[in-house]
Amino acid sequence: MRGGTTRCRLILTDQSSTNYMIPDNEIERLKKLDLYEILDTVPELEYDDLAFLAAQICKMPIATIAFLDADRKWHKAKYGIDKDFVAREAAICSYTILGSESLVVNDTLKNDVFRGIGMVTNPPYVRFYAGIPLQSPEGFALGTLCVVDTRPRRLSKSQLDALKILARSVEIMLETRLNIIQMKIQHDDIERLNRALETLSRTDDLTGLWNRRVMDEVLERELQLYKRHSTSFALLILDIDKFKAINDIYGHLIGDKSIQFVAKVLERETRETDYCIRYGGDEFIVILPNIDREYTQFVVTRIRSEIEKPAKGIKPFTVSIGAVVVESQSVDSDSLLKRADRCLYRAKNQGSNLFEIETL
Repeated sequence: MRGGTTRCRLILTDQSSTNYMIPDNEIERLKKLDLYEILDTVPELEYDDLAFLAAQICKMPIATIAFLDADRKWHKAKYGIDKDFVAREAAICSYTILGSESLVVNDTLKNDVFRGIGMVTNPPYVRFYAGIPLQSPEGFALGTLCVVDTRPRRLSKSQLDALKILARSVEIMLETRLNIIQMKIQHDDIERLNRALETLSRTDDLTGLWNRRVMDEVLERELQLYKRHSTSFALLILDIDKFKAINDIYGHLIGDKSIQFVAKVLERETRETDYCIRYGGDEFIVILPNIDREYTQFVVTRIRSEIEKPAKGIKPFTVSIGAVVVESQSVDSDSLLKRADRCLYRAKNQGSNLFEIETL
């Protein structure tokens, strides 16, 4: 992590007497910093402890662990100072992140670069500064671990080495944080993928309607609700009249479009609480919770009326519908489907575009 050089350029601030440098890779550096999601987070004991240790080891009144965004030096941890951030042009740390090595200034007032900087000319009136850049594995200097004093000082080699060790500890904590974030992103992606796969496993490819797997679940649930609370519901089964002729005469593409058209009508003419299911081939099932025979007949009539209207890209066709309304008799799912199928059969025997309703 330590080593190499960083190119930089001069930035002129609004205060003509204060200029500072930023790395040439500033855009990429800021993008990398954003990935850690560390800015403006709450204090964390692990970072506070390292700032405290830095101050104690170097016998300094002030120590910070800071990250530099486009405008600020923001303090993730601070010891001996109250400010949460300082303007970037006022911070000596703006220079520390220009390279990969430590920056030590024994007396800022004797340094032409730093004697006029904000942290020197204003509180806390920094006279001594030692900072270690906090680097990503790619070499982006994200922030600093620094100690400062209000009087000129010197660090021993062992103190500076200890600061570097503490800085490496911060870098390890940062990488752990990033790994957790990336694992969470991966987990969320997997969850989204699983939900998508679950949805796909429960829907029909051609129409986007629910499939028979969902039908079994919903039908069983409605039957249980009826048994416990006498909650009425209806089951419709419908298919396209003379569908084989449509395929034979106009081709399977028109047949598929006809099936898709029925699916759109069913979704449009039913409630959000209803379940529209492609049962197989040109057959569909609709489960209508909490309705009576009168409303069932209204829905059936609307569906038939909308399907027989001319539609773009397909030849006109009709459907036959069988319906069973469960109001007063217990029934199991197999019996219910058989009764609805018999109603459909009777409707078809009477001719096209008809329906038959039975009430239990």
